[in-house]
Amino acid sequence: MASPNLSTLSSDHAASISTILNHLFSVFDAHSILATALTPTSITINYANGTPETYLLHSTREIPFSPPLLSLADAGARLDQMAAESRLRPKSGKSSITITEYRLPRGKNLKVALWGALKVVVWPTVRTIMGGNLYTDLLGLFRKKWACGIPAFFVIQTMCVQFGSTGLVLVPKLHKYNVPFGSVLWWKWCLGNVLGGMTSSWTFDEVVHEEEVRRGAEVKKAV
Repeated sequence: MASPNLSTLSSDHAASISTILNHLFSVFDAHSILATALTPTSITINYANGTPETYLLHSTREIPFSPPLLSLADAGARLDQMAAESRLRPKSGKSSITITEYRLPRGKNLKVALWGALKVVVWPTVRTIMGGNLYTDLLGLFRKKWACGIPAFFVIQTMCVQFGSTGLVLVPKLHKYNVPFGSVLWWKWCLGNVLGGMTSSWTFDEVVHEEEVRRGAEVKKAV
């Protein structure tokens, strides 16, 4: 697959590349733009952040092509197309990968999820911490009022952590990988995280990684 001259590609499409850098990476006023590598799946761009005299402030970014280029000669046209789409489309921070399935935690993640869910279930059954049962026999607890607060303490701190991790960690991931907000799939992932802790988020990462590997294999076959 013949590759175009990278220097010519850089100069001819500098405006488009600058627009794409701004859209994808919030890079403003990029200049001294130079393409350093080109493949069917991406183009690597070196650019300066400061004035032309302060080229030490250069950075490198990789702009992905999705779908991959059928020919490297199409790189310039694709860059112009991406720049035009960037001007019309607001920055969303979304990936080209769309997750369409829910998966229960597996292996170690499943054990952690079950432990988290167990602590939530124990809260309403405060009688289990009272005298005359397995808990008191093993822990040496007696029928005291303060013992009733033990399950509540553990479940409240657990729920605070799990609600927090869902809102701060998992929900942004769902947005990035195009899971519709409020959909059945969205609620499955979120409720799984609330009940099982970060295990749902970790499982989501596994699904994303598998999809990335699958796409990479398809690209290699196409090339």
